[in-house]
Amino acid sequence: MAVNRPPVNPKKLRPYDQPPKVRRSLIPSGPDSAATAFVVAGVVWLAAALGIGALWAALRVVPDLVVLSLDIPLLVVPDLLHVELSATTAGLGFWNALVFGWLGNALIGASLFAVTRLTGRRLHFPRMLFLAALLWNMGMLGGLAAVYVPILTAPGTLSAFPFAIDGALAPALLIVTASVLRTVLASPRSFPYPGVAFTLVGLLALLAAVGTGAAVETLDFFIAIDPTLRALWDALYVRMLIGLGFGGLTLGTLFYAVPRVTGNPLWSIGTAWLTWLLWAAFGSLALLGALEDTSIPFLITQAGNAAGLMLLAPALLAAANLLLTVSGRWTLLLSPGALAFGVVGVAFVAAAGLLGAIGALGNVHSFVRGTAWESGVLLWLTAGAGGFAALSVADHALPRLLHRDWRSGLLTSVALYGIFAGVAWAGFSLITGGLAEGSLRVLGTPADEAMGHLVWYALSAAAGFGLAALGGLASLVDLFLQYTTARRAAYAMPPEATTAMEPAGAGAAN
Repeated sequence: MAVNRPPVNPKKLRPYDQPPKVRRSLIPSGPDSAATAFVVAGVVWLAAALGIGALWAALRVVPDLVVLSLDIPLLVVPDLLHVELSATTAGLGFWNALVFGWLGNALIGASLFAVTRLTGRRLHFPRMLFLAALLWNMGMLGGLAAVYVPILTAPGTLSAFPFAIDGALAPALLIVTASVLRTVLASPRSFPYPGVAFTLVGLLALLAAVGTGAAVETLDFFIAIDPTLRALWDALYVRMLIGLGFGGLTLGTLFYAVPRVTGNPLWSIGTAWLTWLLWAAFGSLALLGALEDTSIPFLITQAGNAAGLMLLAPALLAAANLLLTVSGRWTLLLSPGALAFGVVGVAFVAAAGLLGAIGALGNVHSFVRGTAWESGVLLWLTAGAGGFAALSVADHALPRLLHRDWRSGLLTSVALYGIFAGVAWAGFSLITGGLAEGSLRVLGTPADEAMGHLVWYALSAAAGFGLAALGGLASLVDLFLQYTTARRAAYAMPPEATTAMEPAGAGAAN
């Protein structure tokens, strides 16, 4: 008699054939997880910052273009919280989103990516580094919201964040600096590559600037600091933040990106170390030039201004060294990509160094002080030199960080030419507008009449910002398509990463 038995799936009887379930940690600890978080967040901030910059430039031409003024009642106190969107608050939002959001994320992420491959060691404290990325960006979101609330905004352009926000950014920088320093010390190389030395000085300067800024903001909140002392600190803070902090990360990134992308050895290691010594010495001494007050001895301020003038030497040395490294690989510039971004960044380093040296001259400084000239030079330093250095490493690193096989010629071209043309034109418009403003000030032209003459420079700058914003949007779309539509690819990290001092071997995976 036949017995009816239920059907049996043989696979159910062999549980060992089933792949184990992958458990993903809430806090990633992969070798490049923190670098991925920083770089991806940086691209998002790039599009946001350039969009805010276009709005700021438009509001400088037509102040009533967008008017927003809200009084929000608070639950804990009977007072109202005043929120304001104007040319002033939009300018604060632009500069802080550009410097801390775009450059902070992108250059830190690029540095983490480069240091791992230059030292041959994976970064220490990977989970803490990912938490640092979260802390940095949460602080940035809070800081960007705070700049539109005048009662919460501190004096100064790049020191506008309240002490609570600086208190969030400083621990993130401390984690990043400790991880990079520990990784460099554990490297088998007895002497670091010059690019790593630039990165270390940049991180230490950023940590000193943001950490001291948090202390000053806290002290000013509880005990009002004398306005003169506060103004001197703000000027010193900006020079430390831009000149030594992001300047070091920019040069460190370029000294990795250009040799690595070309596959050529760095043209001269000795010249690179001479550049580092001159930049570190003159950059530190140039901080004294920010102390412009009658209470400060004239000799100290002039020593700082002379050091600012001498910073032209390391800028030109770095540009010459990196351009000579490209020798024999110039055809790579015919297609948009990492090398094209890097060479544009090198050009902005030389141009900003030249303008900075000119601006350090006594007569020129007194002529352009407080004008749009300073904004134009700062734009070329940040969005130009630092921005294109970060874009160079991002273009090279993102396929490896996201494990995608990707190349988008059209979007990369729009990003390259759009951001380059927009930043160059907006900076040029601000610089020439500053010269015109200084001339009108010397002639004693009334403020209302002077604004009528300067509106065309502001309109030209607004057009440049709009073009740059289009390039930033292209970068963001490129990132989205790369992650969602590109074919997955395996990029294994070699046990001993190829350094930028040596030609990249054919078997190098990164």
